[in-house]
Amino acid sequence: DPSWDLSKEKAYWQDISKRWATEKARLEKADMEAREPEVGDWDIKPEDEASHRELFDHLQQQDIRFRFFGQIRHLSHSQLARYTQIDYHREMAIVAVASDGAGGTQTLGVARAIADPDLDTAEFAIIVRSGLKGRGLGSMLMNKLIRYCSDRGMSALQGEVLSDNQRMLALSRRCGCEVSPAAGGVCRVRLALPANPGSTTEARKRNGTLN
Repeated sequence: DPSWDLSKEKAYWQDISKRWATEKARLEKADMEAREPEVGDWDIKPEDEASHRELFDHLQQQDIRFRFFGQIRHLSHSQLARYTQIDYHREMAIVAVASDGAGGTQTLGVARAIADPDLDTAEFAIIVRSGLKGRGLGSMLMNKLIRYCSDRGMSALQGEVLSDNQRMLALSRRCGCEVSPAAGGVCRVRLALPANPGSTTEARKRNGTLN
């Protein structure tokens, strides 16, 4: 057939293939975001580096700036190792995960706390996958972090939030944090935690053995 054009047909099928790949990715993303995440204390291991990199790759640039106070194109191996190999005596990472549909899990969000040497006050930070904001995942992670630090006998959680990060400032206020402006467009947030007499840290404080 003289009207048949091999190059046009090839282009046609390439276009169909591209459209299908785009739609498949959209459907998979929608399915993943629709699944109810399972949230728990994740025993982070070095092998979890790939899932944390994948979380970072799904963050919008604005969310990266809010979390790291600047633009970062990628996380290095050493940075990811720092996030996945933590000191559980002074640190905790509470992770939200959901099934990836293939027998594995995807990291949807992380709440971290790093305590001072006296285990009295902890600095915290939260990140949630950009496509899942506004679904209560940040509040869930924050509440779990508050309970964990209170159970450890810490007296306060505190952190720094960029002044234009209105979503995080609103979350902090809902959780009872005091918000005060600091220099350089940064707000300081602080939450006083209720004393937990049954905690190991409180007992060590009473006995004068905390070091």
